[in-house]
Amino acid sequence: SLNAQDWKRVTAADPDARVHTILASPISGAPLQSSAFRLHDLTVGATHYRGFIATEIPNPDSPSTLGLRFLRQHLVCLDFPNHELSLRSGSEFGQPEVFDMSGLHLMRPDGTTIVYAVDHGSPAEAADIHPGDTVESVNGTPAIRLDLRDIRRILKSNDGGVVILSVRRGLQMADEHLRLRKVL
Repeated sequence: SLNAQDWKRVTAADPDARVHTILASPISGAPLQSSAFRLHDLTVGATHYRGFIATEIPNPDSPSTLGLRFLRQHLVCLDFPNHELSLRSGSEFGQPEVFDMSGLHLMRPDGTTIVYAVDHGSPAEAADIHPGDTVESVNGTPAIRLDLRDIRRILKSNDGGVVILSVRRGLQMADEHLRLRKVL
């Protein structure tokens, strides 16, 4: 996640980068509009990485960060007495980061899977899914039986694949077919 100054510096270095508008999910509150693109090269210390997705931080006063998307590729060791962080290759090391291919942003208050935002121009928008809709099932499996992590994995699993969501809006039920599309 890059603050405004670092975002400008990195995007200026790669003028051919395909920048996409996305919704960022804050810890609390409404989603924030942000931008993202795929970094072809990233060097941290002596290690070289490829294919990470950089997002712009909507708060200009925030520092740039390497977050969980980066750290999950590593075995992380925190040496608190010496104030050091050590990173070793983990089981996902070198895997290109896969981004959501649906444009759906979901939350699960009280056990109900709710759409709280839909990206403009996304497969979810094309399938006529709206904020406030309730996802009842994913590919025939009741949504409540799937962990949100599993649903997100399905929504970024297969560029060009179709995911069938049973969606409730008020009293109306509909099966919506999302043709997943790689954005980044």
